[in-house]
Amino acid sequence: MPSFSLPSTAAHDVSLADASRTNAVFFFYPETGKPSALIPDSWNDIPGARGCTPQLCAFRDHYQEFKKQGFEVFGVSTQNLDEQIEFAKRNKLPYELLNDSDFRLTRALRLPTFEFESKTFVKRLALCRRTWKNRKSVLSHLSTRQKRGARLGVSSRQIRPIIIRLNDAFQFPSKPAVKFVHEG
Repeated sequence: MPSFSLPSTAAHDVSLADASRTNAVFFFYPETGKPSALIPDSWNDIPGARGCTPQLCAFRDHYQEFKKQGFEVFGVSTQNLDEQIEFAKRNKLPYELLNDSDFRLTRALRLPTFEFESKTFVKRLALCRRTWKNRKSVLSHLSTRQKRGARLGVSSRQIRPIIIRLNDAFQFPSKPAVKFVHEG
């Protein structure tokens, strides 16, 4: 991960380099729902755009399982920090949401984005950083697509059952696929 920090919903900055030195899941999402704000119908036509609130709540519901396996969880979005803070409090999230509203991390990692109503959003995906003693670190790219044939990748056998349960919670129809990318 890059060696800079992002603002957090826990009222401090999180060093991405420090956070990624341990086992960590960084999941990216376009935007959560806002109280009293209507979601435009055309938002639902964008693959992967709809479902951020259930995704964040599923990570909340399975957070202790990730912790038992030694993983920390971070949600990352380009959404306004005040909206992230309100969402985290309202939904009692046990993990931090990181704010990338300036797209600094999105650009540094060359993450995919999409345009909607003259705004840019990061596409839904996750990066899982796993470290092993006496082994090289592995950065796994976990990709989810909310459409027919969706895939959810996992980083290791240890978190596979958690990811599968999340997969079931989102009702993605396909089996998890694994993709490892070794850090160089």
